[in-house]
Amino acid sequence: MDVFVRLLKSKEPLGIVIQELVTKKVIGNDFYKFIFLYDKNGDFLYTDLFCSSIELFKLIDVYNRNPMVSTQHGVKGEGHKKILFVAENSNNPGIKIYEFLNLFACFYTQNKFNFDSFQQFYYDFNRDILSLEEKLEKKISKIKAGDRKQYFDDFQNIYNKYLDNEYFKFICLNQNTLQFQEKTCLADMKIIFNNNTVRSVLTAYKLFYVGCSRAEEELIVLIDANQIDNMEEFKNCFKQIGFQI
Repeated sequence: MDVFVRLLKSKEPLGIVIQELVTKKVIGNDFYKFIFLYDKNGDFLYTDLFCSSIELFKLIDVYNRNPMVSTQHGVKGEGHKKILFVAENSNNPGIKIYEFLNLFACFYTQNKFNFDSFQQFYYDFNRDILSLEEKLEKKISKIKAGDRKQYFDDFQNIYNKYLDNEYFKFICLNQNTLQFQEKTCLADMKIIFNNNTVRSVLTAYKLFYVGCSRAEEELIVLIDANQIDNMEEFKNCFKQIGFQI
């Protein structure tokens, strides 16, 4: 009971609170994965909710108990005349907005970016990594040198399967600068086979798309130029899709 009292007093985002409930085994991990990855028409349905604070839900609950106005439309998906989108990475929930922006700028310039193929890569790669983790009986983040030796063929099969995939090379192979071999260090392996990184980049795309699409008249996007890999490429890309820089 103390856990619930403390969480109800928390000002953390809902996503962090739910993760703590999973840690405390109040919520099952399978259910957490289900609601986090649940999508409709290509959009993660609950991304916005996970970013909202518990305090907001408490206020909504108080209001619903004594409503003072009639609402005809939900906030979700509602347009606004002006939108200010501040590009920031987040660990909880995992959102790698700058990894996405760098990927998008690079791929768009080369006519490689395609949402459907990106999402399909995530689904396939995530399934393979979860299957491997089940075999390892541990998360990729917890692997040891002995696991690399004992399950080398399993790692190699996944690596070879996606070696020609552009999203795998950009995200997991750090723009094709990493390789998997018998003596690849564990730190690099944890980067190469990290399904959460792929999910965080995909989530960033969906968040960026939803946020920007709500602007009816004016959209302003604030970025940290220091986190852009190739500024000229980035500028050219976003000018082509209609931005003024």
